[in-house]
Amino acid sequence: MKKRLITIVCLAVTCVLIWLAPMLANGYPVEREGLIRSKGWEGTLRVWVCQGWSGGFNGWLNSTIAAFEKAHKGVRVRVQQVQPGAWNVPNVVLPDIILFAPGSMDNPQDILKPFGKTNEFIEEAMRSGRWMGEQYALPVALGGYIVLANESLYPEGRALADPGTYKKAKRYALAASGAGLVPLLAWDEGTAAARAWTMPDGFGLGTTDQMYAKFTQGNVAALVTTLDYARKFAAREAAGKGFVYRAETPFIMEESETPQFCDMIIHVGRTKNSADSGRSAAADQLTFALYSQESQSKLASYGLVPSTPSVAIPQNYPLIGKIYQAYQTGLAVPNSFGWGENREAFVNEALYAVKNGGGAIYDTIERVR
Repeated sequence: MKKRLITIVCLAVTCVLIWLAPMLANGYPVEREGLIRSKGWEGTLRVWVCQGWSGGFNGWLNSTIAAFEKAHKGVRVRVQQVQPGAWNVPNVVLPDIILFAPGSMDNPQDILKPFGKTNEFIEEAMRSGRWMGEQYALPVALGGYIVLANESLYPEGRALADPGTYKKAKRYALAASGAGLVPLLAWDEGTAAARAWTMPDGFGLGTTDQMYAKFTQGNVAALVTTLDYARKFAAREAAGKGFVYRAETPFIMEESETPQFCDMIIHVGRTKNSADSGRSAAADQLTFALYSQESQSKLASYGLVPSTPSVAIPQNYPLIGKIYQAYQTGLAVPNSFGWGENREAFVNEALYAVKNGGGAIYDTIERVR
């Protein structure tokens, strides 16, 4: 009787263990073969963002992070907007990842871990993240320059001309700011206008916002600006606050030997923090997610240009598609870690070239690369 009872108990225990086996396997870190199984790191990754040129980037980043968190249960990502130099504050606790624009950081060897060699990016965009022979940052997204034209002042098919005075207010043919002067140099009609007629106050040296305001007020016929401001004006026009306009890229020529200049780029860097191996691996996975084909293919809908080759740009974003194609055949990007020191002098030289002749500026571009 006793042996029979023991047998019944053993059978019952065995049945319970068989029933619980799947749950035990999920919670126990040893495979049936005796190998250690990684359950996956759980916790919060910290990401700092330091950029001020793209209004669409944060929307794209949030979308990418949401997809990442869904695919990595137990991992959360906390994003914080910071100013340049936040990583240099004494005793600062560095995040896991920093996303930053050119000119934000000048000492990457103290803050960032170098990446290994890769050919997953447009080479010139990747080169801008190198410093002292090391790849301290990888490109995530780029911007681009375009021309917005007021159709009433600069009709399609007509030459760009001085629109003169209207109701005692002086109007101007052209407005541009900062590094936007460089693509202007490849637009013959635009440079001719800049040399022939009076330009608005702040031309070449005012902020992008100031030049954009002159365009929205109807004071200039054509504005050399960025994709971000094209999206902004499209939204304004859709709300009934704009006027008839067109957007184009007259400085992007087919089979042109002149590379397209772009100082708008967002890099990703991995910080030298004291993260354990699990956290570090999760941060690597998030970094990879930022330049996956799935993530890169969504950039155009946020007004951004992919940093990796062979991304399909939807047909409803023709300007971005044209810029993206031009970047793959010829692109010039300033070195991210030297741009803060060199930008002001570069813009001054570009302004001189627009007013007096553009040959020397391409030597200057080589210096800032």
